[in-house]
Amino acid sequence: MRRFSLRPLAFALLPLLTVTGAHAAIAPGQPYVLTAKVGGLVLDNRGQTDRGQMGLWSPVDGNTNQQWRPVDLGGGRYMFINLTSGMALDDSGSTATGAIVTQYDPSTNNPNQQWTVVDTGDGYAQLVNVASGKALDNGGSNTAGSLVKQWDVMAGNPNQLWSLDPVQIGARTPFTTFEAEQGATLGGASIVALTAPPPTRFSSAALEASGHAYVHLAATGQQVSWTNTTGQPMTAINLRYSIPDAPQGGGLDSSIDLYVNGTLRQTIPVTSRQTWIYETQTNYNGMSQDPSSGQPHVFWDEAHAFVSGAPIQPGDVVTVRKDAANATAWYDIDLIELEAPPAPIAQPANSLSLTDCGAVANDRSFDSTSAIQSCFDKARTQGKSVWIPQGTFYTMHGLTANGVTIEGAGMWYSTLYSNVPLGTNNTNAVIQPTSTVLRNFAIDGNAVDRTPQGGNRSGINIKGSHWHIDSLWIQHEGAAVWANGEDGLVENCRINNSWADGINLNNGNTVPGNDMGNRLTARNNFVRGTGDDGLAINDGGNGTQPMQDITVIQNTSVAPWWANNIGIYGGNNDVVANNLAQDSVKQYGLSAGVFGNFGPLGSAWIEGNTIVRGGSFGYGNRNAAVGLGISGTTATVGNIAFRGNTIVDAMFDGLRLSSQTNALVQATTMLSPGLNGYVVPTNTQGNATLLFNQLDHPGAGQARFVNGSPKTFSIVSRGNDGLGIP
Repeated sequence: MRRFSLRPLAFALLPLLTVTGAHAAIAPGQPYVLTAKVGGLVLDNRGQTDRGQMGLWSPVDGNTNQQWRPVDLGGGRYMFINLTSGMALDDSGSTATGAIVTQYDPSTNNPNQQWTVVDTGDGYAQLVNVASGKALDNGGSNTAGSLVKQWDVMAGNPNQLWSLDPVQIGARTPFTTFEAEQGATLGGASIVALTAPPPTRFSSAALEASGHAYVHLAATGQQVSWTNTTGQPMTAINLRYSIPDAPQGGGLDSSIDLYVNGTLRQTIPVTSRQTWIYETQTNYNGMSQDPSSGQPHVFWDEAHAFVSGAPIQPGDVVTVRKDAANATAWYDIDLIELEAPPAPIAQPANSLSLTDCGAVANDRSFDSTSAIQSCFDKARTQGKSVWIPQGTFYTMHGLTANGVTIEGAGMWYSTLYSNVPLGTNNTNAVIQPTSTVLRNFAIDGNAVDRTPQGGNRSGINIKGSHWHIDSLWIQHEGAAVWANGEDGLVENCRINNSWADGINLNNGNTVPGNDMGNRLTARNNFVRGTGDDGLAINDGGNGTQPMQDITVIQNTSVAPWWANNIGIYGGNNDVVANNLAQDSVKQYGLSAGVFGNFGPLGSAWIEGNTIVRGGSFGYGNRNAAVGLGISGTTATVGNIAFRGNTIVDAMFDGLRLSSQTNALVQATTMLSPGLNGYVVPTNTQGNATLLFNQLDHPGAGQARFVNGSPKTFSIVSRGNDGLGIP
């Protein structure tokens, strides 16, 4: 039986350049941006999807015209494949000095496309063409749109110096993740890994784990350890874990011990009160907390704490161990994250503190809702901002804010905690802001399932214009960020264990006065363990204004236990670029189409994303890692450009093309799908163009390309390596 890959995703965190002798060592598969030392412009294919001349342009995050994936040809030679076009950087077949550099159909045997990367010091390198012996040269230009040439190699010529900067794939985080299955086990601790697709539609702890694997501690003395390889002293940890449910449901409280270099540092409180929900065949995704109700799902929670005593120094060994005092029968450890949070932020000038308005920190028996709401209202009237001091402030009702800035001492220090009475309907968001700035604090809550009676509420339900959400840590709420309006940005946030979507950019779904979603952006957010889509673009249709210009860039979505890692449901000119989606549980790694009868998908640019271990057997379907289009009619999905994406270790099929019009699948790199590579199901309508896609090692006995609807879905194909089509 095929074993699912547990390979780490180190390429997202590579140094800019590693030098080995005369040649620079680069990482094949990791896309790079080539930046000229003179002028600071980058090598750009000028948006061309066919053969053409290469130029210079200002760097733009997420722009795959500027992203190049090296292919190691051995002997220090590389091809550079553009992520937009799938074509190779080429010396245009000329040995002439001053010849314009082009892109051309890739061929590993063509010396015109072979380059050596020679380190010149100070983080720069020369790219020298094997066929011509000439160097890639920017001509000394600092003008965007200038063409790039080849020129005689000149030592020290700054026009020939380029930095090779790894493209940010997924979120750049302040923490480093250490997977438990890659740690050192002792005392009989065991690794539990998903080695084959699930035999049923139901979940498991391994399926919901990051990396589809974890370490099981079942007896006193069993442990898992990691070495601090970050090169930095670390002062805080975040632990993803699971412990048993109570026999009758409802969860248990317990603890696990943390050691550094063999010395006990502290006991970490853990709980299962916000996990262990049960479902059945007829009540799939059920929210019962009664174990007799069926099969369990929602296994993992997270606990974070500052480390007692001295920081964890580089080379120190961090251990999680089950000791005699840790009374729960077993502990499953998914991962640990090491971090060095900055010092608390001081209260800004011209701000109102929550405590000045009567809110009380760290007292769960005190409802600070009224005091906090008063502070929000006074700040707006007085033209001030709102300050959330260090501590946890408990609320029992929803808050509203309009046109104010709300900020805290940092996500490790300041927390708003939704402490609603369970068993009653609590549907208001923790904060419902309009045209507001929120930054540097945490939102948490006591929700125990996805229902209003179980305490489920949105963390933030924001609307209006020019809003900004920055550096929030949101846990245990419904949709962590439900956002619409115009010109809004959510960035640098950390979302764990939400009961619904992580981040949903939408146009209000017909809520009166809340029917617009234009120029909304989600950037550099880390989302894990969500109870619906990790990241979603959601055009509600039904009378709302069609969504326009939505951007989802450089985010990470891990192990959503309900829906897709990334869901694109409608909109016009959607841009979804350089995101990392890994470890699907019930649906796709990335899906683009429509949701039910909601708004159509007019156009989407899905570029430079990486999907690892995508797809699932959820809902009884063999969901592919990537699904583009919808079942049935083509009327509501068109103009999807899927370019420069990487699909690794799909559980089943790699990419499924369902009904749509004018689809473009270009420059895709697909490695080791469990079943087929590219699939068009039966009863599919529409058309697609496939250009310069690659497939390596489909599942045993499986097809590289299947068109189940040759009469109703037309394919134009060129340069597809390993697909078995022209």
